[in-house]
Amino acid sequence: PLTHRDFFALALAAARVPPPSDRVIDGHNPLAVLTGKTDHLHDMLCWEFGSMRAIRAGQYKLVNPTRRNDAWELYDLIKDSGETKNLAAAKPHLVADLERRFQIWLESVTE
Repeated sequence: PLTHRDFFALALAAARVPPPSDRVIDGHNPLAVLTGKTDHLHDMLCWEFGSMRAIRAGQYKLVNPTRRNDAWELYDLIKDSGETKNLAAAKPHLVADLERRFQIWLESVTE
């Protein structure tokens, strides 16, 4: 997956301008993917939009649609692309790991 944040990193690379050292660039230069040198750009994608928070890592997506601490939902995007079966209760350790990774990302972009 690509995200709109990757286009800023691509524009910097195309202009041969180094990323700013005083802030986090939350995107990756997708040139290697676009030229076929690799098929992998992100280990995970995190986002906040309105009241929703989410992280996608591999085949799993953890979503908190209401920003309540107890509202995390977990989906296996390979087996359930329509996100109909919430696996959070069946995989609490994965939920905890992804929530921790989301919090680390959130702290890195809000400093």
